[in-house]
Amino acid sequence: MSLLLLQPTLLSCMSLILCLTTGIILLTFSRTVSLSRALLASSFITMAISFLVGLLLMLDWPPVNTRWQKLPHLIWLLSIPLPFCYVRSFTVPKLSWKDLIHLLPFAIFLVDYLPFFSAPIDALSLTPAMGWERVHDIIPHERGLFLPASFHIPMITVIMTLYWILQVHRLVIYSEQQPRPSKDRLWWLSLYTILQSLVFLPSLIAMIINRPNDWVLVVPPTAVSILSCFILFLCPGILYDFALKTTVKEDPPRHKPLFDDESAETLSNRLTQLMSDKKPYLNGNYSLQELAAELDMQPHRLSSFINNVTGKNFNEYLNHQRIAFCLELIAKEETDHLNINGLAALCGFNNRNTFSTAFKKVTGQNPSEFLRNRSDGPRLTS
Repeated sequence: MSLLLLQPTLLSCMSLILCLTTGIILLTFSRTVSLSRALLASSFITMAISFLVGLLLMLDWPPVNTRWQKLPHLIWLLSIPLPFCYVRSFTVPKLSWKDLIHLLPFAIFLVDYLPFFSAPIDALSLTPAMGWERVHDIIPHERGLFLPASFHIPMITVIMTLYWILQVHRLVIYSEQQPRPSKDRLWWLSLYTILQSLVFLPSLIAMIINRPNDWVLVVPPTAVSILSCFILFLCPGILYDFALKTTVKEDPPRHKPLFDDESAETLSNRLTQLMSDKKPYLNGNYSLQELAAELDMQPHRLSSFINNVTGKNFNEYLNHQRIAFCLELIAKEETDHLNINGLAALCGFNNRNTFSTAFKKVTGQNPSEFLRNRSDGPRLTS
């Protein structure tokens, strides 16, 4: 075996063993196999199968015939979407039937390769045992059913590039959607995405400068796979699904409620009775401290109670009581002799603007509009 053949063969053997071992660990050494672990494991296992087929082709193993030359392409097309789906699974935790679209490149290539797979063995011009650098020597049947002979490898490179861009996009979404993501996981996903770029970049550069070289199809994926496996072995929290150190945003401590249900109901009844009997809100300068004194409680406790029960602050609550009183007067037609300023003063407001704002907030109309829209209501002068 030549030295040129020995080097990629050893790399493929190492990659095969590491990828298969990593995939098995991801699937078995976990309490539950999540979608993300299943996708990552599938990625490593498909890579292992690809390396196995490529290794058998390099070694010219007798049961491996010429038709196997195209099989690594198809396995690659199955594995290309998996890293993207793996990163996406941290923001989209479920697969749907729409994800079948990721099998479209595989289906297209499979159909396109039908003439190659159906041709007689002796019709395929193969140079046996010429090694990995002669993968494309089956010239007569290199052309597919509808794609040209030189189209397949560049197209696979373009597909890998597009999926990597989508993977980067998903990684950005993950980092933005998680207010405090796990540092270990984010570090791994970022490094994994960077390593994935090294799989296709050499091939993409060779395609752009029009300097095709078969080593860029074998060595970079092999080296990236080995490096990814070693990194995972150094990150047992991810590989073995240990608890990751996730910084969780803690909820603020819950304070003990100021009032239990019984005392809250009692205070609510006392407040309602006071407003009904004494109508203290008609005093334009009535304050929270005065109301608290009448109810014999601390002002801050009363303010908290009003906020929690009515959803309003003290001034809003007082103005709401004043507008309710105003509407009652209007309904009784006791405001015919008053203008807007007089009505505002009668209901406890110190100025017309505050009265109009509060009135519109409750009724949706300012006082003049409200009265004009009442078919039998009085007319107020401006």
